[in-house]
Amino acid sequence: MNSDRNANMDKWFENRIQWEDFLPVSLAVAIYISYMDLPRNSALLLIPVIVFFAITGIRDNLIALLHFLKQYWIFSVLMVSYLYYYKFIDDKADSLKFSVFTLGMVIAGYIVGSQNKNNPHKIYVKMWIFLCAVLIMDIIRANQDTKGLYLVAYQAAFEFSLFFTCLTFLFFKDKKCILIGGIVSFIATTISFIKASISFTNVMALKGIIPLFISGSPKQLLFGKGFFFTVIEAPDYWENTFAAYLYDFGLLGFLLYLGAFIFAILILARTKDEFCRKQSILVIVIILGSMFYCFEAWTNLLFILYTSIGILLGLADKSKLPNSYQEIQEP
Repeated sequence: MNSDRNANMDKWFENRIQWEDFLPVSLAVAIYISYMDLPRNSALLLIPVIVFFAITGIRDNLIALLHFLKQYWIFSVLMVSYLYYYKFIDDKADSLKFSVFTLGMVIAGYIVGSQNKNNPHKIYVKMWIFLCAVLIMDIIRANQDTKGLYLVAYQAAFEFSLFFTCLTFLFFKDKKCILIGGIVSFIATTISFIKASISFTNVMALKGIIPLFISGSPKQLLFGKGFFFTVIEAPDYWENTFAAYLYDFGLLGFLLYLGAFIFAILILARTKDEFCRKQSILVIVIILGSMFYCFEAWTNLLFILYTSIGILLGLADKSKLPNSYQEIQEP
């Protein structure tokens, strides 16, 4: 009797804990890391990845991981090269942790996308609810001068407002969700834009940092000087993610980031899949927003950036899904 009850509980648990639950759970962790000002501890987000990898089915997740490594082998090889470089050649713990975090978030996003190919509308439902609550709380806190935002800075809040706006109008058809999301988006975007003091000259930071970048050694030209070195050595050009990635992670890191942007544009132009097109628009908006300030300092922003790219890779991948992934899809 007890064994039957335990078996039923296990089945109930497996049927309800899926990879789309990873997004709101890990976003909460990412917001906490940023709120506590712990950007060098972004690798803590690997803990939810490991937990979800285990409880949602190790075998099928390993199959999905192998699909990822095979389909996107260039990205995989370059990321492993970064891990090797910052461990054995230029020993920098923060850069190594950042590289592990990047790889882990993209892979997690890929599994979320590949698991929900046939039922993609489920991906953002719980994350949208959670982010809506966070934005409402920050709208209230924005009018209380003695309290900071849960999203920490108005620059980050502005990017999250744009992200939430895209989720609302791209991925939801329910009129009440669109109405509520539209109101929250408008208020949050307006407040954060007014208070963020966004400088449009940051777009030109890439041009300014190139002379400093090319003065580095051959190894630094390829792999960069390491995490956060732009802040130390080139603070005038830090507020642009493209510029920061070029200086901190070299030409390879810059090309990876630029490649994600180009990939999203190509998917938007070529695919006929409606959700893939919407996801590519989301990635394009996030990356364009990163031209006005550096995401490196904000674990919460890096989380939505890397998982969104990973989800797009998962949706665009035409590989055969593991059987259990297909079983959880709704007809």
